[in-house]
Amino acid sequence: MEFELLATVLGLSKISLKSGILGGKSFASFDETQLEAIEKALGGTQDAKLTAEIEKLKQKESEQAEKMKALKGAVNSALELNGLESEEGASLESSINLLGETCKEYGSKQVVHTITGKPSQEVQTNDDGLVEGYIDPNAEHNQMLGIK
Repeated sequence: MEFELLATVLGLSKISLKSGILGGKSFASFDETQLEAIEKALGGTQDAKLTAEIEKLKQKESEQAEKMKALKGAVNSALELNGLESEEGASLESSINLLGETCKEYGSKQVVHTITGKPSQEVQTNDDGLVEGYIDPNAEHNQMLGIK
């Protein structure tokens, strides 16, 4: 049978060709029943494709919504961690900008030294008044550190 694949796509059992007038090209014509079968076959294919595409897009939308929710949660957590509050109904962009400004502020501050160790730990002093043999607790720069 000629045009077997086309007949399958169109939902027909076969395509019959008619010969052209005076040896012209052969052609096919369809009766009403065949046209209804074609319409049904094409409609079902289109509906199935569109339905599948709609489901795929809905799934992507759901995944994006979950990612956005997680991102908003992370930004809000970072704001809380830094003691910042965003305005009610503030956009994600403004919250991220607030975090960026705070990071810039932290970065521009001068370095502050701290003494490591436990706060309850008592400092050993020598007979000459120096802590651990070289720190003078009475020196002005050590007074702000609270060395006793």
